[in-house]
Amino acid sequence: MEILNYYIKTLSAAGGKLLPVGVFLLVGYFLFIKLPFYFIVKVNKDNKPKNDATPESITPPEEKIKLEQNSYQERLAKAREEKERQKQKTKEEPPKKAQPKTSSAEEIFEIPAGQVLNQKELKKRYFELLKQNHPDKVASLGNDFKVLAEKKTKAINSAYEELKKKAS
Repeated sequence: MEILNYYIKTLSAAGGKLLPVGVFLLVGYFLFIKLPFYFIVKVNKDNKPKNDATPESITPPEEKIKLEQNSYQERLAKAREEKERQKQKTKEEPPKKAQPKTSSAEEIFEIPAGQVLNQKELKKRYFELLKQNHPDKVASLGNDFKVLAEKKTKAINSAYEELKKKAS
């Protein structure tokens, strides 16, 4: 009997200490989980539009699938027709070949026509242009930008050589 009384005392003491924790957990559960969920469901039910659809107007799933397939086939047919039109246009009009853009040294250095720069001014403008268009500046942007910058730098170098001959 003593053992039984010991267990009862121990469990009742533990229950007395755990009871506030249990109540706290239950209240928190209802306040933060059940109650917001209840309000969300209630608001959604209130905002739901009322349909006056009769059972006859509702299309069965098989018909919906057929309608979707038909619309897909129509879109596919339109796409094929558009592709055919594009092919006919390309056959009628030969593609225009892009002519390489040639720019003179004066245009590259933005020198007005007829003006001649001395060696110092030319060199200064050359270094300004290189600073703006050097491939190392755009190396982190990607290979396309780097290739473009290399082409521009080559054009600047050749224009500089041409203008340097004229200046001296």
